[in-house]
Amino acid sequence: MNLDRLKQLQEFLLSDPEDPFLWYALAMEFHNGSAYSEASKHYQYLMEHFPDYIGTYYHFGRLYIETNEIPNALSIYKKGISVAKKSKDTHALRELMEAFFHAGGDEEDL
Repeated sequence: MNLDRLKQLQEFLLSDPEDPFLWYALAMEFHNGSAYSEASKHYQYLMEHFPDYIGTYYHFGRLYIETNEIPNALSIYKKGISVAKKSKDTHALRELMEAFFHAGGDEEDL
């Protein structure tokens, strides 16, 4: 985990807390550094405050896959699929559906 980058992102957030990309970048920095608890908190914040920020769902689901929490991953992917359908984001929809099925999701669950 790059501590300088974390500090920089946190400083950026102080000046622009309504920028979902900054929250996403911070979550990804924690995630990539295997700080799963912190990453999860930031992904959850994104889902609550910026539910249409589609990138959250794929990576939050992947975090749950990495921590062997498959039911949680499937739930996150399912929410992301709904957001992608609503926003007509076919690229994100395809990626989320592939992740959902790869994680063991069933078409009946969608």
